[in-house]
Amino acid sequence: MGHHCEYRTDARQAMEAARALRPHIVLLDIGLHPDLDGHQVARLLRKDFGNELVIVAITAYGRDEDRARTRKAGFDAHVTKPIDVKLLESIVSTAQH
Repeated sequence: MGHHCEYRTDARQAMEAARALRPHIVLLDIGLHPDLDGHQVARLLRKDFGNELVIVAITAYGRDEDRARTRKAGFDAHVTKPIDVKLLESIVSTAQH
């Protein structure tokens, strides 16, 4: 899509990268962080960035309760796997404006 992307597999490294790079959008897996889960990372990002940052949950969890939990944690969007590329493009496009 022509965007600069960074990838981290560890929650703490992701937090450090976000603080250093100040991204516009973060795509964040919810369940695969060894030290913090995605909900905890989203809360920390919200604390650091406020509403400057769009945080998108990328997850296999798609029930209504899961979506409510991501909203409560501070996510702006909830995308279930497999990812709908058109939906992701729409979220990224909206985040840039």
